[in-house]
Amino acid sequence: MPASDPRALRVVHVVPSLNVGGGGPARSVIRLACAQQRLGAQVLVVSGENGQGGKDDAAEDSNGELEIRHCRQLPLPFELPSCGMLRTLEREIAKADLAHLHSLWNGTITAAARIARNSGVPYVISPRGMLDPEAIRQKRTFKRLYRMLVDHSTSNGAAGFHFLTTDERATAVWPPHAGQRTAVIPNGIEVDAVQQAAGLFSPTMFLDAGPNLLYLGRLHPTKGLGLQLDALSGLKNRGIEARLFFIGPDGGDAARLRKLARAARVDEQVQILPPVYGDQRLALLKAADCVLLTSHFEGNSVSAMETMAVGGLLIATDTTHLDEAARYDAAIVVKREATAVSDAVTQVLNTPEFGQSVRKRAVEYARTSLESAVIARRMLSFYDEVLAITFASGAWV
Repeated sequence: MPASDPRALRVVHVVPSLNVGGGGPARSVIRLACAQQRLGAQVLVVSGENGQGGKDDAAEDSNGELEIRHCRQLPLPFELPSCGMLRTLEREIAKADLAHLHSLWNGTITAAARIARNSGVPYVISPRGMLDPEAIRQKRTFKRLYRMLVDHSTSNGAAGFHFLTTDERATAVWPPHAGQRTAVIPNGIEVDAVQQAAGLFSPTMFLDAGPNLLYLGRLHPTKGLGLQLDALSGLKNRGIEARLFFIGPDGGDAARLRKLARAARVDEQVQILPPVYGDQRLALLKAADCVLLTSHFEGNSVSAMETMAVGGLLIATDTTHLDEAARYDAAIVVKREATAVSDAVTQVLNTPEFGQSVRKRAVEYARTSLESAVIARRMLSFYDEVLAITFASGAWV
């Protein structure tokens, strides 16, 4: 039943994977769950595991304070749960007041939703960008068939939907129906903790002279990294010899980026480096002259959030759903054009006081709008609203 006191609320978060190398909600889910537990809620995270865990597992971010069940998935595509994982989901969801399912289009979330319906436990879905028109265009035929044959019940059976931005809610290809509650709540972050962590390292790669531009994340076609190479070429034509670092796991785009860099004659200014998952990544985001984000779409980029929290200077395109940060002057958001990105970098390099102002506003914005405790309280209030309306309607009796 609904409980306004978070100490009486039992929540199970289900996430297909905590492997940060695959992108997605790994770190943000752990941060949310930890913050909810600190407020007194009883929280459990159930995560799939298909042999890709290890040092880049977001579970390490919990510092052991959170109960996490790692469950084996089948060695097949689409993160299909094993029998053991299904038993764990059945046991833990049945004991919960509410299940919070993160992501879509995979067997783990589909199974968790079906188990919740069968157990009479309301659930909330966080699509985390998976309903964005650009995301639907990726493997479009599969997703349309999956929804029609499998996941239509997953969406229709949800008691509520959580979106990360107003744009994500407004552009959802298959939006919630009229009877479902919705909330727009961004990812959260512990600002003091990440700033302290960022101060523990000195990125030696940035010690050489010259402006240093950074992209930190998966090297995947959806990240639109070719635009950054075009912007770098534009800077070179202006006499600005910047260096561009791509740091992250290869999601299938590294070879193409090397080829594009050679064609644009900026290959000597580009470095493609292995992923950095520990606190060193925070130092990189803070030390770079500019952090670039030019994705074709983003739900609520964790890298962008971390950049602002540590006082980094973020230049993003208008396809990344950072409108609120832009209104706060916490990030520079421009059209998704190479010239616009080059212009923004040039402005930052030529007017240091402007760059410092953006960095300062970024930290202020993170403290007022993204602090984990604030986000966790908002989410618990949303849960309470969902539970109150759900049980009042008798839908789960």
